[in-house]
Amino acid sequence: MIVRPADGDYILISQVDHARIAVEIARSWRLPSRLDDLRKEFLFAVEHHDDGWRDWERAPTIVDGAPRNFMDMPMPVATGIWSESVDVAAANSPWGGLWVSRHFCHLAELAIAHRTDPADRASAERFLAEHVVAQQRWRASLCVETDFPAELTGLHGVQFFDRLSLWLCCEERTAPQDFIDPAGNRSTWSPEKASQIRITGNGFLGSDLELNVPTISIPRQNYASDAELRAAVSRGDRGLLTWTVISTPGISPEG
Repeated sequence: MIVRPADGDYILISQVDHARIAVEIARSWRLPSRLDDLRKEFLFAVEHHDDGWRDWERAPTIVDGAPRNFMDMPMPVATGIWSESVDVAAANSPWGGLWVSRHFCHLAELAIAHRTDPADRASAERFLAEHVVAQQRWRASLCVETDFPAELTGLHGVQFFDRLSLWLCCEERTAPQDFIDPAGNRSTWSPEKASQIRITGNGFLGSDLELNVPTISIPRQNYASDAELRAAVSRGDRGLLTWTVISTPGISPEG
């Protein structure tokens, strides 16, 4: 769950819905040629890379009296969510399993590097060990070696579109942000009006793109228990965050 700050409220956004924003952007992006024959598999992986959150988000929890944000999850819980997401992607194709597994393995490596709680580190290490084996199994089924070009390009693509969607969803943006896509193209995303983003650079294929994500607004207060938070969520105000993405073509270096 994404917990977005707002005046006097918490705005809650489902990770599953965030992933839908990611795939809508991906469908309007010039994908690297290495993914030409894997477009359906790739778009499925982007759209479903956070499906493991679905059950947890039906019963969210608190941390220090606030709704627990996706970045504040205990690793024993997070790795279970990640594994469920990988299972969904892998059931569609071995490529999806590889891409989404490696995406979360990167997050597990970051947890090992930066978290100090022994249980968090142990869970992340177990996740890595299990997924190294799973990745080898998927590669064998595809008859490819580790770091095969399509594997790396798809991984970078999942990370790229995930990052773009999170940039939109996590908070209101007021300053331009540069991104580099899997083909090495640089684009600048510049907020203009309250819900309008202009892209300068190469990659975006559409003249404009309308995006929206469902939200739940609840009071920004100290919640005494998970049950109190869940009751607030059940009666929270339902709404939509919307963006119009427009493009200014530009020359962007390949890298």
